[in-house]
Amino acid sequence: MGSTRALIVSGLCLTFAATAHAGLAPPAGPPLDMSLWVNGELAWDATPSPVQDNEDGTFLWADSVSNAGNDWNFDYNITGDPDPFIQSNIALVNNMGVTQTFTIIVDLPIAPALIPSSLLGGSVGGSTTDANFDGVGGMSVPVGSALYSGRLDGINQVATQLHSNPFDVPVGGIFNFAGETQNIAATSFGLPGPSQPGPAVLNSIGIQLHFDLAPGDSIALTSFFIAEIPAPGAGVLFAMAGLAATRRRR
Repeated sequence: MGSTRALIVSGLCLTFAATAHAGLAPPAGPPLDMSLWVNGELAWDATPSPVQDNEDGTFLWADSVSNAGNDWNFDYNITGDPDPFIQSNIALVNNMGVTQTFTIIVDLPIAPALIPSSLLGGSVGGSTTDANFDGVGGMSVPVGSALYSGRLDGINQVATQLHSNPFDVPVGGIFNFAGETQNIAATSFGLPGPSQPGPAVLNSIGIQLHFDLAPGDSIALTSFFIAEIPAPGAGVLFAMAGLAATRRRR
């Protein structure tokens, strides 16, 4: 594993390491529902508890994982608020000899209340690195899918998709030089805001990341998703004010 990935992992897991070293009990907070899929098959799933209470209504989850054969290395650093929003920072290395399709899903339980309609916003961006120094590879988005999808109640929302196929970095799978890191352009919807109308939300919000990654290469992604209850319209506010005035006269 090259120095580039080592720096990424260090940044992602610093807080987790400090908490573990201190021997502190995990703070009270909701567990995430996380899974990693390789070529459509479940490779890892977990319901991690927070490693830190940020004391502002948000929590931090962070860890480094790999499978028994070290086919891949996966690091995550996630901040979330059950009220609700989620921000995910992930780094993944494909140690296998051929391109693999990876799917990462993170779902966060929200405050137990039905949101009859919602306003949504989200974003994704990052980088991919020629970590094996062969000058080719990088990442691409599989046919018929998108790099990013926001999730409501465990269901991907098509209207939230970002970087849909065709999308690859570097273009054509050719780096400018061995070991190069190329940016995955940041893109968003419903931000600033959130402002994109969405459906009802009952129990969770989440993010799905879906991509092909060439052998020996790495990817780092930062993604964000938020859902809010729309503010009452002017007509509703005037009606509420009129009802209050009527009650006072009575």
